[in-house]
Amino acid sequence: MCIIILKICILGTKFTKICIVILKLIISSILLFWVNYGAYAQQKQTNFRSPIGIPIILSGNFGELRTNHFHTGLDIKTNGTINYRIYAVEDGFVSRIKISHWGYGKAIYVDHPNGLTSVYAHLDHFPKKIEQFIRKEQYAKKSEEVDFMLEKNRIRVEKGEVIAYSGNTGGSSGPHLHFEIRETKTELPLNPQLYGIDVKDHTPPILRKIKIYSLRKEDLLVMGDQQYSLTKTNQLYNLTTNEPLLISGKVGLGLSAIDRYDLAQNRCGIFSIKVWIDGNIHFEQEMKSLDFSTNKQINIHKDYYAYHEQKESIHKLFIHPENNLPIYNRELGNGTIHFNDTLIHDVKIEVSDVSGNTSILKFSLTSTKSFMDSQYESLKMSEKNEKLRIENKNYFVQVDSNTFYDNYKIDYQFKNNVLSLTNKNLPQKKKFIIAMRFNKHEFDDPSKIIVAHHSKKGKVLNRKGQVSGDWITTDISHFGDFTLMVDSVAPLITPKRVNKIMTLNQNLQFLVTDNLSGVEKYNVKIDGKWIYSAYNYKNAVLTVPLDTYANLEPGKKTCEIEVEDERKNKQFFTCNFLYK
Repeated sequence: MCIIILKICILGTKFTKICIVILKLIISSILLFWVNYGAYAQQKQTNFRSPIGIPIILSGNFGELRTNHFHTGLDIKTNGTINYRIYAVEDGFVSRIKISHWGYGKAIYVDHPNGLTSVYAHLDHFPKKIEQFIRKEQYAKKSEEVDFMLEKNRIRVEKGEVIAYSGNTGGSSGPHLHFEIRETKTELPLNPQLYGIDVKDHTPPILRKIKIYSLRKEDLLVMGDQQYSLTKTNQLYNLTTNEPLLISGKVGLGLSAIDRYDLAQNRCGIFSIKVWIDGNIHFEQEMKSLDFSTNKQINIHKDYYAYHEQKESIHKLFIHPENNLPIYNRELGNGTIHFNDTLIHDVKIEVSDVSGNTSILKFSLTSTKSFMDSQYESLKMSEKNEKLRIENKNYFVQVDSNTFYDNYKIDYQFKNNVLSLTNKNLPQKKKFIIAMRFNKHEFDDPSKIIVAHHSKKGKVLNRKGQVSGDWITTDISHFGDFTLMVDSVAPLITPKRVNKIMTLNQNLQFLVTDNLSGVEKYNVKIDGKWIYSAYNYKNAVLTVPLDTYANLEPGKKTCEIEVEDERKNKQFFTCNFLYK
């Protein structure tokens, strides 16, 4: 085919441009076919088993809207408890182990021969085969938190082999298993339900509201919105009015939608949304895969204000210029709507889950001639500066051109030594700098000062800060109320479980709390030798396991504990026991 087209091109230059276009279309079609075929074949080749031995009931699914990110896996319920056996979903080898107080907590990664990696997170502990590698690394680094890669085939696992036990570690808000499938080479997270992980689901998505955003032409900055409730008949949704919705100028649609599975009432995310206008496909998004490097751009995909203030999951069905998420069919354009007539246009929105359950919304739009287009053209927003600096003698705020996705006016005030940045619902791309001035004469030790954030729930959160002269400066990822506080009080260590006589496989336990800046470091030694200990930030308990890895000789023992908070206030505690 390509050879024939090349011969035609030689006949005359007037066909050259046409030939080049045809060749590009053929080549791109061939490439697209093989890419899609490869992905399809890979899905067909997977035969993953369930990672857990109980029926899979989800509290969260792939692509679900979260704070600052799309959820990249499945959250599998464990009946509100821990220590369920976790199984390797396929043959492979352990490629990475990460132990952290935050995020995934205790996590294990297994590479499989089919080019995929399975990830298991928020775990409690591991079988001896794996635990011994972890402890060796922890003792080598003298740290509970470790993150290390393993050589290929160093720890081989078979499909169905127990590789961990479920837990509630890291950023987990309750016991469950976070399970992911990733492409090994790229580390892109893939939707596990497309790779054999079966979840009982005959429940179609739930559509709640349609929104229409009026957009400024240049950069899709939202200027205002209208919203309409929906009614349902069978699986067909309609507006509460039969009249066409009036729009003017460039607009974008937003849809409030969630999904549920058969065995749980948790609000989960939808898989796909397709929009047709007058029978032609206009916009499409699918949650097949995500990318950690762009995942935070969820903040310009979702309706940021509605999510944070009203707890609504609204998908914007148009693409912001700085949105690089891989979930859209970009060949269809950016999803914005702008009619050059006053005719009635039919809109159909189809929302589906992975199992193919579908809900459909139908309504009409018509454009009105009004002053709105020219009005938007006349609105002059300030250009993005390299740096925007707000300052007076007590504070300064420095925002550069990449802090936000759009140009916004920053509202602020300084009252009673509290710096309030009141634009609390602006999506941000990166952190910005704030600094506050203090009176040196009022503080014995300025290094103990912190920038404190007063949250909506009334909590005081440490935002740290570096002291230089009579200023303290820190990076901030959100707006809110900030003030200066002093932490000069060391953490408190209270024995919780320390017997006079301790034996093999018993645990020493201590309650370790801090009044403000938070526990930062801790060290435990027995008879002067560093020993592994684990601190649980959720319940403030420090546990010292007296297991075989501790390698203790029988006899009288002295346990020494040193704890340091974020402002370097230190506390020491010593106790004695007889080890038998």
